[in-house]
Amino acid sequence: SMKVALELFKDYQGAIQTDGYAAYGTLEKIKGIIVIYCWAHARRYFERALKHDKARAEYAMTIIGMLYDVERI
Repeated sequence: SMKVALELFKDYQGAIQTDGYAAYGTLEKIKGIIVIYCWAHARRYFERALKHDKARAEYAMTIIGMLYDVERI
């Protein structure tokens, strides 16, 4: 829950990578914390978007794929 996340990171300063769990969204409000999200979870939304806006969804998935390529190196 939000209370647990706030308590766990109350003295933390830096970046926190999350999977998009809503409770972590509150961490964005704490000065000194930068919340970064997981591309694998974000990519799922672009996969769903293929049905509605294929060209832009494919473009986004290509860019995400390029990021994955960099991480493999």
